[in-house]
Amino acid sequence: MEAPETRYVKTPDGAHIAYQVFGNGPFDLVYVPGFASNVEYMWRVEPFARGLRRLGSFARVVVFDRRGTGLSDRIDETNLPTLEARMDDIRAVMDAAAVERAALFGSEDGALLCAVFAAAHPSRVFACVLHGTGARGLRAPDYPWEWSAQQWDEYLGAIDRQWGTQDGQVFALVVMAIAASEVVIGLGLVVAMARRRMELDTDSLTALRD
Repeated sequence: MEAPETRYVKTPDGAHIAYQVFGNGPFDLVYVPGFASNVEYMWRVEPFARGLRRLGSFARVVVFDRRGTGLSDRIDETNLPTLEARMDDIRAVMDAAAVERAALFGSEDGALLCAVFAAAHPSRVFACVLHGTGARGLRAPDYPWEWSAQQWDEYLGAIDRQWGTQDGQVFALVVMAIAASEVVIGLGLVVAMARRRMELDTDSLTALRD
């Protein structure tokens, strides 16, 4: 499978979102990546591309760069997009790709966005696969394994200092490798969901929806 054509859709607030559509299958699958992605470069990373091809073997796949990442419009750091605006990005891409109802597959913070979108727009989603994410972003007494605010500050500060440098390029490759592994590992969850979807009859789907 060759890399698909990159298209753009304009969101209600004027942002341009890059997306691609590929694959064949009986249902639509929208892949929502984590904090770093590039819909064209991901096809050059073979483990990632292999995962995408696998997704496209059983579903019609829609993948996009979230605003502020990849080929989509940059964001204004003094006026960050709201959660509602980020959900509108998913909805705009789905509308542009003629997707009425889909399974959502999200990685990292993209998975959290999938969960919120599904709760806000249940008629547009029939399944969610959330991979590589967490219940919250900061450590708490009942969630001790998450990073502390200081650890997050150090991590984000290192990104700011290294981005565009040789060390930053190494970091970018590591991010892509991690993302690729998440797609490949998450495939098992998506395939299981897809097989379950095929086994369900109309009455069962109605029961699940209700």
